[in-house]
Amino acid sequence: DDCGSCGTRTVLDADLGTGCYIFMVDGYASSEGTYEVVITCNSGSMLAPPSPPSPPSAPTCKAAVDLMLVLDGSGSIGSSGPDVQDFARQVIAAFELGETFAKVGIVMFAETATLLAPLTVDENILEAAIGEYR
Repeated sequence: DDCGSCGTRTVLDADLGTGCYIFMVDGYASSEGTYEVVITCNSGSMLAPPSPPSPPSAPTCKAAVDLMLVLDGSGSIGSSGPDVQDFARQVIAAFELGETFAKVGIVMFAETATLLAPLTVDENILEAAIGEYR
């Protein structure tokens, strides 16, 4: 629809269902001049759809285990050190730490093995050991 001298023209007038949609628009011009392009949706705003909810986290394992993480500290890891550290944190977070639950220790190996943390239930000791990795 051309609305004459108002300077806007409807270029999309359709019911796309509930919610808002983001459109890429380059602009609109004619021999009569430049027109502003206005796109509206059912709610009258151009908000992006809400982000999907985060997946639920897995429940922690409450098994009575002694777990030693053996982390590769050799040159073959390259620049993946931060990924290995994140992995170690995720593995530790999957367990309930406690004297009657899980105890975790960390060893790093390259040419030789280095004990970074003995079996412990202390998250601070484990985090410090992960920080020493590489």
